[in-house]
Amino acid sequence: MQITTITPVHYPLSVRAGVNEFSAAYGELVQRITALGDGQVLHAPDWHCPAEAGDQVDRPGSTAYSDITRDDRDIRLGYWRGRTVDGFELTLHCFNSELAVVELVLKPAPDIAAHALKEWAEEQTKLAISQFANREFARIMAALREANIDNLQLREECSGLTCLWVGSILNLSSEDVQRKDTQILLHQWLDATIRPEDADDLINGRLRHSLRWLNYVIVAQEHQTDRQKVEAMILAQYFYAVQHYINRDLLADISDVFLEKNLKTSELKLQRVRARTQLHITTYYEARNHLVRAKKQWMEEILQAWDFDDLLENAQRMVDVCSTRINEINNKKRSLASILTDSLLALIGLFAILDLALQFVTYSREMVTSPTLNYYDERTSGLLSVLATWNIDLFMGINLLIVVLLGALYAVLKLR
Repeated sequence: MQITTITPVHYPLSVRAGVNEFSAAYGELVQRITALGDGQVLHAPDWHCPAEAGDQVDRPGSTAYSDITRDDRDIRLGYWRGRTVDGFELTLHCFNSELAVVELVLKPAPDIAAHALKEWAEEQTKLAISQFANREFARIMAALREANIDNLQLREECSGLTCLWVGSILNLSSEDVQRKDTQILLHQWLDATIRPEDADDLINGRLRHSLRWLNYVIVAQEHQTDRQKVEAMILAQYFYAVQHYINRDLLADISDVFLEKNLKTSELKLQRVRARTQLHITTYYEARNHLVRAKKQWMEEILQAWDFDDLLENAQRMVDVCSTRINEINNKKRSLASILTDSLLALIGLFAILDLALQFVTYSREMVTSPTLNYYDERTSGLLSVLATWNIDLFMGINLLIVVLLGALYAVLKLR
């Protein structure tokens, strides 16, 4: 009997937003990462590996669906595999959204209760990840920072691995399932899941696996099938963990923007988290199309047990809230711009009235003092003669009062 723990971890590695996992640029990025240290820093995922010398068969990724027994794409950046201090096999599956998945194979002591087995597996997993983060992972991050690879983002404020949760897979053989103590363990192990009756189906041979929330069971078949179930679990954990983080960030940003006074900052924050959400959902649906049929079915089965569709629906609702808020911000900005434009034009018009009045007084005085200006008139204009005798302060004061009254009238009409 073995236990394989699958643990999503938050780590400081991501790819710049907008770099498509299925593009040539992403492939080049992965090749640069996995070429560091002659491939000893991170190993290349399957579809980025070059064909072996003399191998005439196209590798997955070179021609779409060239081998229907294998995945056509692998969205990992790379992986690291080695042994822990205690001798357990550990694999770090690196993805591109500051989320990785740690796979750890443990060998528990026999005749241990399910609750104690679960606690022991979690303790060993957290200990192994902590030791790995302080040793091999620190070396990996140092090599990546030194390489300075384009489109690869490394957060300086975060350099370790933060566990989110630990999922445990109980790996059993057909002989193990027939043992009485193992059957008791199965019932205890699956008791808190949404289908505790899977234990009886596993014992009777009607099921070969139970892929439910956090406590899982795989009864051994052929190696490739069992491995695909584990890989389906790794992908499911990754997609769920990233969506979980995105939903949390969505809710936080939506709450923040209602308190944010700077409209530009609010709009940029909402646009960024909305784009991140939509890109991840698109990646999830696209990645499913490149999995072998059985693995896709198992991944969907796992995510269905976790109510992943509810997580996506909630994300979509928050994206709609973001879009609504962005529209409100844009409408408010357009309204402010309209008010500013109208006010500026009104102010120009009012000052034009003052300027016209001043020019009017200047001309009237010039006409009175210079008879040649009204040479063609029968007599001097009476209105201009009167205006020429007015005190300039009184005249400008009256005009200023008129301008103020017109401005107040404009403001009242604008508010209505």
